[in-house]
Amino acid sequence: LGRTAKGLDLLDPLVSLEHAEITFREGRFYVRDLGSVTGTLLGEARLTAEAVPLEIGAVLTLGETQIAVEEGTERPLWVY
Repeated sequence: LGRTAKGLDLLDPLVSLEHAEITFREGRFYVRDLGSVTGTLLGEARLTAEAVPLEIGAVLTLGETQIAVEEGTERPLWVY
């Protein structure tokens, strides 16, 4: 997640070029901050470089952008 052509491109000037990363392993999604200047929030908690599980209903905040985690049937193409 960030302001690059890699992954999901966010048009938010407060988002770093490579801000956060969502991965899929062992049947679950995980998120971690990539050392962004403004930080990544999962709900009210500020994330670190350590990946934490994403749960349905959670809200990620990157800069002024909020992303709601919803149940779906397919893994998004930008998730690694």
